[in-house]
Amino acid sequence: SSVVVIMSRIDYTISEEGNLLSTIALIHPTASRNSLRKMIDSGRILLDNQVCRIAKTPVSPGQLISVVPKSEGDAPRQLRRNLEKDPDILYGLDWCAEQGADVVSMSYGGSTTTDAEDVAYKAAYDTGMVLVAASGNDGASAPILYPGRFPWTIAVGATTSSDNIASFSQRGPELDVVAPGYNVNSTEPGGYRVASGTSMATPHVSGVAALVINKLKANGVETINTEVVRDYLAASAFDLGDAGRDNTFGHGLVDARAAIDVADGGNMKPIASYTYDLNDLTVSFSNGSYDRDGSIVSFEWDLGDGTITTQSDPVHTYA
Repeated sequence: SSVVVIMSRIDYTISEEGNLLSTIALIHPTASRNSLRKMIDSGRILLDNQVCRIAKTPVSPGQLISVVPKSEGDAPRQLRRNLEKDPDILYGLDWCAEQGADVVSMSYGGSTTTDAEDVAYKAAYDTGMVLVAASGNDGASAPILYPGRFPWTIAVGATTSSDNIASFSQRGPELDVVAPGYNVNSTEPGGYRVASGTSMATPHVSGVAALVINKLKANGVETINTEVVRDYLAASAFDLGDAGRDNTFGHGLVDARAAIDVADGGNMKPIASYTYDLNDLTVSFSNGSYDRDGSIVSFEWDLGDGTITTQSDPVHTYA
């Protein structure tokens, strides 16, 4: 699957991003490496600064990430200055469709929209591309930004390393899932930095969406679009907050392994979990395992000293 990322430019001097020149060459097969660098420097080739977070996790044996060439001008500054009104974004959506993109990852947003944008995002949705968008970073009281607020996109919030909602993550009825977006190590022009934001969370979901699409295609599924992928992400997400879907976490934390399992036609694997109490050499294990789409029917514990037991809550004395 190809994942197109719309926003800011790539820095080829950073090793991870520089390695993407070979992927860019897939889009511009006649361009030399030097000319590709010039196109990047001029802003004619645009990539999100979170792009390497997807690149580091291979999506398929072939093309990982496409790029959005721009006709003229220095788009990164303009995109940051006027995200919701920039015609370059709408140009990028058209280009994504022309290239046959499977997933469009959008780590940007604005509080308002226009008729032209309404039409453009709906048209992109109608092509079958899966649209993934950041919810925004203005906190709990702010409504989700466009394009994430559109019903045609998968809106993504951000969590911390402890699976709490990030304080900056915008919330609302349009929120679909959340993903790690706090203190994420990523790239920036000239090097690396730790950054936080729903812009950091969005590429995680875009990558999982691509994995789901790959599995569905491998299984011969012909109709794949935003709604299909949204359903798989929702069904496989790890529930956080209130039981079921809520406006803070959506359907929950995106789960790549579970999403692939569901897309492959099987059920989600049980989650193994336990606590224990230690009394001298005797350990009492309390089972906390669960199955998100069924019931656990049997247990098998390997207690580490050659002892195997099928009890639910074993108590074992070590020699």
